[in-house]
Amino acid sequence: VAKKIKSHIDQANSFFLGTNDNVLTAPLSLFYAIQNYTKATFLVNYPNLSLAGAHGIDFDNDVAGQVNEVGQIKCKITNKGTFGNLVTVTGDDLHASDSFVMKDIFSIIPELRETYYLRYFEEPNVFLLRKIKNGRSEYELILQDEKIRSIRNRDFQIFKKNGLHLECAGQKCYVWKDITYSEGKDEQIFYSDIYGNAYCTDPINVNRRAVKISKIVSLYLCYYTFSMLVRYYPDKWKVFCESSDIAIIRKLLINCRREMIVEVIQLLSGKKYFFSTILEEMDAGLDERRLFKLIKDEAWKEYRRTGRNPLLF
Repeated sequence: VAKKIKSHIDQANSFFLGTNDNVLTAPLSLFYAIQNYTKATFLVNYPNLSLAGAHGIDFDNDVAGQVNEVGQIKCKITNKGTFGNLVTVTGDDLHASDSFVMKDIFSIIPELRETYYLRYFEEPNVFLLRKIKNGRSEYELILQDEKIRSIRNRDFQIFKKNGLHLECAGQKCYVWKDITYSEGKDEQIFYSDIYGNAYCTDPINVNRRAVKISKIVSLYLCYYTFSMLVRYYPDKWKVFCESSDIAIIRKLLINCRREMIVEVIQLLSGKKYFFSTILEEMDAGLDERRLFKLIKDEAWKEYRRTGRNPLLF
């Protein structure tokens, strides 16, 4: 089993490192990378079980031939496959016959938050949070749209089920925890990016169930869908890449590669990893004079190294 795990990781690394920034071809190598990483993580967690041979997802060819936006592409989970192996590891509430529209998947990936809003002119289903100290509310939702009526009208029942409450006052919305909340419920509501920023989600509807899908599963669905378009609908994929969809496509294929690697490492190790600076690790209530001194010291070090003052633009 150890040799198989190493083989899959070696193959995945080869595909990953061989991926360039050409959006017309990158989906193929990225999908083969995430597929092999999935096989490795499954064998690490379930060494006595066998890997499935199929993809585990059906691509809706009828829809693909007709739609004009990449977000309208649909796919469905099948009985057995590598995708099912991944869901077994992540524990996502997904089952055979569950189907997805890619726009919904885009809406729950934290790193696509701003890009999604600019593409579709609506808030996605994932919200950046600002921690609030010394108050009843734990977080404030950082909204991109000044009109919050659509947020008020969304179904946040999953919050109540997990000991959280959403309140909107004026042009702001807040999330706070009640006495039934426990840390074990975090995975049902919250996401985080590789820098440790917190996000909450309004889960998407999957076969009439409100489901929060893990980030690695969302990335797998995106790379699978994009790779199918590259292989079987290259003309349509080229059109998508020359349309207003390109910002989301580039974000997923170029910027989200590192997120995929971090997600894989977390599945393999069972630990959470974040990247932060010294300042980010300090308490948010840092004294302003001390903060100014730290910035000034760093600026002076940069000036001595490069002759450039980073505080001047």
